[in-house]
Amino acid sequence: MKIVESLNSFLWSWGVSIPILLFGIAATVIFRVPWARMFKQMLRNIFAKNAKDGVSPFKTVCATIGGQVGTGNVVGVATAIGTGGPGALFWMWITAFLGMTTMMVETTLGQLYKRKKEDGTYIGGLAYFVSDGMKLKWLGKIAAFLVAIGTGMVTVMTCVNGIADAVQTVMPEVRPIYVGIILAVCAGFIVFGGFRRLADFASAVVPFMTAAYVILAFIVLVTHLPQIPGILALVVKSALTPQAAFGGAVGYGIKSAFRYGMARGIFSNEAGQGTTCTISSASDARHPVTQALLGSLGVAVDTLLVCTATGIIILLSGADYTQVTGAALSQMAFGVFFGNMAPWIIATALLFFAFTSIVSSLYNGGVQVQFLTGNTMVLRVYTCLQIAVILVACVFSPTEMFELTDLSAGLMSLVNVIAMVVLFKQVKACIADYEFQLKQGIKEPVFDWDKFRREQGIEDS
Repeated sequence: MKIVESLNSFLWSWGVSIPILLFGIAATVIFRVPWARMFKQMLRNIFAKNAKDGVSPFKTVCATIGGQVGTGNVVGVATAIGTGGPGALFWMWITAFLGMTTMMVETTLGQLYKRKKEDGTYIGGLAYFVSDGMKLKWLGKIAAFLVAIGTGMVTVMTCVNGIADAVQTVMPEVRPIYVGIILAVCAGFIVFGGFRRLADFASAVVPFMTAAYVILAFIVLVTHLPQIPGILALVVKSALTPQAAFGGAVGYGIKSAFRYGMARGIFSNEAGQGTTCTISSASDARHPVTQALLGSLGVAVDTLLVCTATGIIILLSGADYTQVTGAALSQMAFGVFFGNMAPWIIATALLFFAFTSIVSSLYNGGVQVQFLTGNTMVLRVYTCLQIAVILVACVFSPTEMFELTDLSAGLMSLVNVIAMVVLFKQVKACIADYEFQLKQGIKEPVFDWDKFRREQGIEDS
């Protein structure tokens, strides 16, 4: 674990954080804050129609948000504040504001290079646009392998670990292995049903679970309005003060706030990581940017709403984040406002949040194995291994699990940033086409997929 921590210190201090930040800034400036300029269109796209008979943009974005809103929003925020101080929340916000544009770029690429399956649904993602767009088959295989291990297994383990940790608090008599067995059975049922079943499940659960959590947080914020400015000032000061000693004897400086805020922010909203576009590529959108704008919306919901809600409540509660971390810290913080119901609130929230992330991550990993082998038997073996890691995920502590997720996220992000830079002109042309059609009065722009494929020399799929 020492080696992992050392690698993460390099990756998230500057090795991957700086390239992601610089790309996000450049893309946001070049596209002139696209998600803000086209905000109304973003909301209209929630109700956008399918191109043909595939999965709708709305169901796809629900599956995407289901993958984003998970353990990182409750446990991840708690560990970020516990290890990086209140300033970590500031850098999580930065990953969101810049990441909304970054997400547009990678979602557009996922749409451009998706492939149609026999059942009418689509498949795509980082490995596909690296392989077909950059014409680097070997790098596409490396990307697929990293996502298969990082998202398909490590993220799954982190989510299961968070659920088991929360359940232990409210029902200590329930052994973690039993939690793992139940989760494995339920997740397997959804994943083996294909993307349509995943999308149907997510569209039914995600809106409800997100709204319920945000409403609870809103109640706390409204009843403590006078304290909010002070909390926000603490967050900013902690992020930008070189030696900000908050939390008693524990000193949190810029470096630790930046390192953990960036890592946990990107783990949570996945902007720049290149993993969410696997889910969004399944959308049968009429234009790539239709789904790309919804991808921006997913980042906003994940970090600016849910993560912020968790972080503010932790800081408002006065809970000692220097001594307690993970689900226990979130439960302690909520306990200040909701009493004995708090452990159950967090356990229930984690159950819904993390479970949707589990099924999305299982699907994501399977897509990578399909790309690598195209062999149904290998895919089944891999899926069985995924189910197996669910059962052993509770062996690790939350801190250890997040160190592993930081490492896998950092490696995936490096490949994704390279691809986004190389293929940026294609995204720029695609967004320009979308905006041109909007100016022509076309409410739902349509993309010429056949023309694009001919120009790129991609076989029809």
